[in-house]
Amino acid sequence: MMKTVRRIFCCMFVLTFLMCSLCGCSEFNLDFLKMNSNDTAQSEEQLGVEKKALPATTFFYDQLNDKEKAYYKEILSILQKRAEKTKISVNDKDTIDRIYSYVLNDHPEIFYVSGYKLQQGTDTYLSGTYLYSKEEIDSRQKKIDEYVSKCFAQMPSNADSYGKVKYVYEYIVKNTEYQPQQYEDQNICSVFIGGKSVCTGYSKATQYLLNCLGINTIFVTGFADTGVSTQISSGNDGENHAWNEVCIDGNWYCVDTTWGGGFSKNNLSQNGEKLINYDYLLCTTDEFNISHKTSKDLKVPVCTHSENNYFVREGAYFEKADLSQFGKLVSSQLKKKQHSVSIKCKSIEVYNSLKKVLFDEGKVRNYISKENGSELYTSSSDKLLTLTIFF
Repeated sequence: MMKTVRRIFCCMFVLTFLMCSLCGCSEFNLDFLKMNSNDTAQSEEQLGVEKKALPATTFFYDQLNDKEKAYYKEILSILQKRAEKTKISVNDKDTIDRIYSYVLNDHPEIFYVSGYKLQQGTDTYLSGTYLYSKEEIDSRQKKIDEYVSKCFAQMPSNADSYGKVKYVYEYIVKNTEYQPQQYEDQNICSVFIGGKSVCTGYSKATQYLLNCLGINTIFVTGFADTGVSTQISSGNDGENHAWNEVCIDGNWYCVDTTWGGGFSKNNLSQNGEKLINYDYLLCTTDEFNISHKTSKDLKVPVCTHSENNYFVREGAYFEKADLSQFGKLVSSQLKKKQHSVSIKCKSIEVYNSLKKVLFDEGKVRNYISKENGSELYTSSSDKLLTLTIFF
């Protein structure tokens, strides 16, 4: 009898131990699964090429309050999953519009949507307006990856942040033609696959590439005076336009890749090379405000630094009408087999003085011989105090 009791007691003890152990393991496993679930959800929030640098930023997300950030994550998740009729926590149309635009501003890799649709009643359901099927999206992403790989393969291995921005600026200008392409000119496919785009495509492609290179880059929308004839004011908003701001060494700079190629009708030099305009590479906000005006609803950093401006970094910023500096600059360009030279002047006096000496007095030929350029093509900006000579 005692043996039987002992057996029952031992069985109950073992059973109790196992149950406690299982309960403990079950609790641990639930936490583990919950942790994995969070990891999965987090990875789903990061689109782009798997196991590669993700071309997204959080600049606009970071401007939101906690409640708005939750809305942002909901909309982002829907677009990433290409979901339909998914319930969201916000029903105010203006708020949805603003946060949807913030999502796309931060995520150039979401190239397959052209808008969204709402179904509103007691609850609000959101669907993305998707341009392509899943198979087509995958196919396009593969082509984008090929473009990016080819682009980065040609970049100097020792390039610093300035060099990377300059390289991407030049690469996009050289390999893209400005031309509207219906709905595709508003996403990166127009640049990376079609090779033809407008300002939105140029700017999103710039953001995509630079973010992949670890350079914090934001997408900016606003207006531009294409004639650059007058200071943009509230009464003269100009045309809709898009450009970027990039962060180098903790300081923000304005970049307009679209306007990086706008010197001539066919944008080609006499020897057939693509012309590049460096006036809009890493500028201050004040310089951009001559021709650009940020949308009123966007809060972007004010750019006040010039250390990494193209002209400063290239020794092409003239504080005085120094012809020896001009000669060194031309020699440097010739050694690099470049057929243009661009300069920026500190003041209107320096600008007018250099134009007078080089062109009115013809001394430009002391530095650029007819052998190096039988004809000279010039472009200048009295507002930006820049001068470019093609030879």
